[in-house]
Amino acid sequence: MSGQSTQAPPPASYSLDDIQTHPDGVLDECSGRYACPQCKKMVKFFCYHCYQVVGLARERIPTVHLPVQLTVFKHRQENAGKSTAVHAKVIAPSDVEIVTYPDTTLTISDPDRCLLLFPGPDARTLEEIDPKSFDHLLVIDGTWRQARSMAQFVPEFARLRKVTIQPRSTRFWRFQQFDTAHLATIEAIYFFYREYYEAYLASGPTPLPYAGQYDDLLFYYKYFYNMIQGHYRNNPKRTFSSRHKAGYIEYESQSETKMIPEALHLTKASEK
Repeated sequence: MSGQSTQAPPPASYSLDDIQTHPDGVLDECSGRYACPQCKKMVKFFCYHCYQVVGLARERIPTVHLPVQLTVFKHRQENAGKSTAVHAKVIAPSDVEIVTYPDTTLTISDPDRCLLLFPGPDARTLEEIDPKSFDHLLVIDGTWRQARSMAQFVPEFARLRKVTIQPRSTRFWRFQQFDTAHLATIEAIYFFYREYYEAYLASGPTPLPYAGQYDDLLFYYKYFYNMIQGHYRNNPKRTFSSRHKAGYIEYESQSETKMIPEALHLTKASEK
């Protein structure tokens, strides 16, 4: 789910081609599933439970250091193999924690210094928040219904200030029950840190324009997106699900536009 305001203007589109991630051709070397070095389950690319890289040496995968610690509060029923929040933990392991609800009690050491990325009339943009007033971000990971339920019934959330990000259209390949302004979790995380940089670090007496410092948060996301796009462009006879928005697959010509089969889960590393 995203932290975008439901009362915001129409979402802007963005292109993953503009996100300058580490060259991801290295992931093409992961042709199969590998045993997680920690839990020994057979997975592809990384372990969804232990957050370990598999099939490649860890140093071949980019690492991002975040200016604000991140806790992802993941609903227990959110399928780990489909959760994009896991990407953040793999890419920024020292700055990201994932907690499962309701299996684990959420502990926030200082609620006054923690922001909750969640839309609403009381949510503020980063420009409206003093950067010295917080050092912790909490993001909810689940379906939109799960997220709203957690926001309403988890008592620890009541004390947290809400922050929102600018509205954007998702590039997510899975069917979204609501409109395209509902970002995948990793998209929302990325744009929070992008806006953090632009709000607090890219201005002032010695401005430092954003230069892709957090783009690798979308390292896996961009790779999976391009993999799916390429698969359907190379197989134009495959049908496209009417549940997904029209034109999601970017064919070279409009006459090639198809519908994407719901059964395809190219990015789901099923455990065996």
